[in-house]
Amino acid sequence: GQLGYAIVTSPAPNWKEARKSLETAISLRGQDTETSGSGYYEFNLAIALINLDPDYRAGKPSAPAQRDRIAALLDAGRVHIPDLGHKAIKDWAKLNGYTI
Repeated sequence: GQLGYAIVTSPAPNWKEARKSLETAISLRGQDTETSGSGYYEFNLAIALINLDPDYRAGKPSAPAQRDRIAALLDAGRVHIPDLGHKAIKDWAKLNGYTI
């Protein structure tokens, strides 16, 4: 999880590596929302997926499956991170009709 955070916040993030690290952290942690990294892993994974989404990069809404996955991650992250004000999240939310 820490590696994923470091990648997401680096000056030139490698989004594929961030996704891989955060998906691994979530898998190892499990779905228990009271354990280490809860919400933060999902929040940062959503940022990585948004930045990897070719539709987002083209200024278009995400495909339905991608939109649902990102929205679910943001919903999970919202429990622990009430301010989802990251620029990529705000821009993605506007394109996809997701209420922050």
